[in-house]
Amino acid sequence: MLRRIALAFVAVLIGFGATGGQPNLELRNETLELRIDDNVWTLAPDTPEYHLVMEWVRQNQSGWVYWMAERVPYCRVAVRAGHFSLAFGDSTVFAYVDEGIFRKTVPADTFSFLTRPRAPTKSRSEL
Repeated sequence: MLRRIALAFVAVLIGFGATGGQPNLELRNETLELRIDDNVWTLAPDTPEYHLVMEWVRQNQSGWVYWMAERVPYCRVAVRAGHFSLAFGDSTVFAYVDEGIFRKTVPADTFSFLTRPRAPTKSRSEL
């Protein structure tokens, strides 16, 4: 029984390798939610910030690695779309998708546009 579980696990890992193991990060012209610490912004498809997120996603479609640990380190910046979420750490981004969690190491300056000060749409107390 344990051997079957181990073989199934290896098959899943090989499957991720065979398909490139990349998360589906396609933006579908849907409103995004940006969280920085306890503040939340809604990014509509017609906003400049939304287009910056779209461009970042387009430029970062490859290079993701399946994250096998149960926990993800705290990330103070997150973007949520309808079918995926991104959590931005110091130089690591985590993608939460139906297939699991993926990790990518990127320079922090590639997503610094997300942390520019602006008035939040909602604060944590309003959620």
